[in-house]
Amino acid sequence: MENASFGVALRNLRRERGLSLASLSALTHYSKGYLSRIETGERPPTPLVARRCDEVLRAEGALAGLVPARHRHHGGFLRPAQLPAAPRAFAGRSAALAEIEDAQLGHQVVIVSGPAGVGKTATALHWSHRAARRFPDGCLFVDLRGFDPTGTPAEPADVLARFLRDLGCSPASIPAGLEPRSVLLRTLLDGRRTLIVADNAATSGQVRPLIPGSAGCRLVVTSRSRLSGLVARDGAARVVLAPLPEDEALDQLDRAIGGRRVVEEPKAAAEIARRCGYLPLALRIAAERAQARPSLRLTTLAAELAATRGMLDLLATTEDEATTLRSVFSWSYRTLEPDAARMFRLLGLHRGGDLGVPAAAALAGIGHRHARRLLDALAAVHLLEETGGGRYRFHDLVRLYAADCAEADESPEDRSAAVRRLVTWYLHAAAGGRPAASAGCDDAPGWFDAECGRPAAAHGDPDDPDEALGCCEQALAILRRVGDRAAECACPNHPDDI
Repeated sequence: MENASFGVALRNLRRERGLSLASLSALTHYSKGYLSRIETGERPPTPLVARRCDEVLRAEGALAGLVPARHRHHGGFLRPAQLPAAPRAFAGRSAALAEIEDAQLGHQVVIVSGPAGVGKTATALHWSHRAARRFPDGCLFVDLRGFDPTGTPAEPADVLARFLRDLGCSPASIPAGLEPRSVLLRTLLDGRRTLIVADNAATSGQVRPLIPGSAGCRLVVTSRSRLSGLVARDGAARVVLAPLPEDEALDQLDRAIGGRRVVEEPKAAAEIARRCGYLPLALRIAAERAQARPSLRLTTLAAELAATRGMLDLLATTEDEATTLRSVFSWSYRTLEPDAARMFRLLGLHRGGDLGVPAAAALAGIGHRHARRLLDALAAVHLLEETGGGRYRFHDLVRLYAADCAEADESPEDRSAAVRRLVTWYLHAAAGGRPAASAGCDDAPGWFDAECGRPAAAHGDPDDPDEALGCCEQALAILRRVGDRAAECACPNHPDDI
């Protein structure tokens, strides 16, 4: 009888407004069949349906008041508690946690961005657990699979359907389509204080439909991408994570290994942290190797990691692809457009520190404008870091992975040609008395120190020994010209060090 009373009131109001059942369905985003069964009393109304119909029919809450009390209780808002456990060995990040805390005070959306393995999820979860008490209406969590071995990012419409079910909607009451579901989520969270954590996002478009409308709700997003669209269009705040400072890296290593091993071998522990590039994922994998072999001295592990070519193989676990550093890097690499992927591989041939746009353009054999666009694309997903002044550099472990990709995906001829283009560009630019105009510097010695360094060592030699010797002789002449006496003395005695 209670259901029938609501159904009769709904049908009368609909007809008074001159709406057909199909029109009401289109306006409320609930199916025509579902609304028909409510009108006939076959299905009980839910608070969400009543509220939406009230809005569409301008009934000022009359329909919501007719929802049976028992349905208001059982079909109402549920309090989700979906946060995964925070990592046990989490250490440091006090500055980043404070930045997230400050950002969420004035922004509905906070992005935690950074390279693979830097601890974005761990940091977001650590903050979320500390802040959970401030969100009495619960916490929702979803892995958006933006950078994932399956290669299939989660569809936002599917995520919304799951959120709506988790918040108490019956499957039949969830509308079809992305926008209606997004509207319903905002309606449901209106006036509430709920935290949403969306992990591993690929694009701004994947995240935007999940943004709540209530001032008391927050959305924390983690991504390897900068998600610039959310910042520019939706006013999101961005917190960028870098590798840990040395003291925090050692603290994490100590917590993960346990015992007194780090205290007993501080130099070896510091060397392990350095070899891991202070990257939290690499540190956890190294700690797991030490933990699995209690008799292994940290000095021995540090020596194993010092064998550079095998480092990425050592920083892996045997049964979990998600904790294999090479695999984690590959998830970012596989999302790149072909031109950007080629630039990434070729940059792995550059063994120096950072490099500028003209040098990268020479390496890839493309124009400066195209090179900058590709470098920016790599920086946007944190495979490369912009250091300022149009210069870019790799994290040490990402450099190793890029070099592996070059060896696997570029032919020996193409690798040799790329190195030859780069060395030739350096030699021509420096030997001209002043750098090329595109280098953007009039001070030849200063430019040479920043851009060239020691070209033969930094970039590998061409395959032809005579050509390599010619490059070394030119490098010696340049070193004399720019006044680098130490390098000039080393050049004839140690040509491999040029």
